[in-house]
Amino acid sequence: MEVDELKTEYDKALAKIDSLSYELSRVNSVLDAMKKRLFSPKSEPYHHPGQGTLFNEAEALTSDQKPNDEVEVKAHTKKKKCRKTISDSLPREDKVFEPDPKSLICGCGCEMSKIGEDVSEKIAVIPKKITIHRNIRPKYACKNCKSKVVQSPVEKALIPKSFASPSLLAHIITSKYVDGLPLYRQEPIWKRWGLNLSRANMANWIIKVAKECLPLVNLIKEHCFSGNVVHVDETTVKVLKEVGKKPSSNSYAWVAVRNDLHPCVYFEYHPNRTAKIAKELLEGYEGYVVTDGYRAYDSALANRSEMHCACWDHCRREFYKAFESSKQDPNSLAAYALYYIQALYAVERNEKHASESRRLRARQLYSRAIVSHIFSWIDRNVDTVPKTSPVGKAFSYALNQKSKLARFVNDGAIPISNQAAENAIRPFVIGRKAWLFSDTTKGAEASMGLYSVV
Repeated sequence: MEVDELKTEYDKALAKIDSLSYELSRVNSVLDAMKKRLFSPKSEPYHHPGQGTLFNEAEALTSDQKPNDEVEVKAHTKKKKCRKTISDSLPREDKVFEPDPKSLICGCGCEMSKIGEDVSEKIAVIPKKITIHRNIRPKYACKNCKSKVVQSPVEKALIPKSFASPSLLAHIITSKYVDGLPLYRQEPIWKRWGLNLSRANMANWIIKVAKECLPLVNLIKEHCFSGNVVHVDETTVKVLKEVGKKPSSNSYAWVAVRNDLHPCVYFEYHPNRTAKIAKELLEGYEGYVVTDGYRAYDSALANRSEMHCACWDHCRREFYKAFESSKQDPNSLAAYALYYIQALYAVERNEKHASESRRLRARQLYSRAIVSHIFSWIDRNVDTVPKTSPVGKAFSYALNQKSKLARFVNDGAIPISNQAAENAIRPFVIGRKAWLFSDTTKGAEASMGLYSVV
């Protein structure tokens, strides 16, 4: 009896050890991922050495490589390295250095003639200069009857009764929203140039300019949602004085991008990122919507899910995390998935500048088979790994997005990824690292409008 009890206890101990070992392995993989996220390059390079024959037909069709083992290498000439020329659009000031007139008399007694010249260019920078434009309006009156005074009307100003000209306002807005210079950094810069501008004044000007630009922002939104495809994404922004929320809580900047021949970017501020906000943003739009895997978009597009497209970049990222956790094992499941996802991107690179009809043909010929192979392979392997493991999470992500990930093969206009939205958000994120937060909701809404304009 004691032996059976000891055996039972032993089995329980082994099971607990296995469980703890798995948990330790999982925690270590999470820790490694966090270290890589903090300290490693953000690119996702993947070069697989040993799977070149897994899917020959797709790889052969997406490559111009000759089928035999011999590759012809054409002879080439190496270009001489030289400095890039300075743009011809920049103004030039010529300064001629003539030699001493005495040296122009040859030893034979003749005067030398000019046979050519050498020109070297150096870039000179003139510090920015502030000019005060004085608007003078003379008054005229009759000295005899003194009945009336004639004077030119006041010039219409963007901000009435302010000394801020349109050029000054444009410079402040460009510095903040394009160059990422927050107002507290601009303040000493203006002072260095001889102008005392407080950040409070500049903040008030920005809000007033954003209000005047509101009709333009509305037109940008209308244009953005008039295309056949729109990219949507969101990112965090902190607002200190928002009713009912702590200063440390997150609010959100939503971005919509039209990325065809008539591109534009539209930003919108909201205190949260619920499905209700996504539904309001996309209300009335009937084209394709490209998003990441955030579930709020599924709820917002529930009535027209056939127009919802997912991003292969995000799917690849999940498998790359699993690839990293496997110590970049070239024979791992994650490596296998990455290999075929690369094949999808190879098709897209080949047809990058092609028409929509030609791109659709290429996708029907090559991409459809690759996508089908990826998901049939996932179905065969999904039960062979723990769901909480990195590769298990990647499988779950891909299967949850399956129909949306496969949708791009049916239309040449649908992008394979949501990269356009992420690229549009990047300047905002870089600027956010400098200015950190908005003081009020009015300031956040003004920022969204001006980001749309710039």
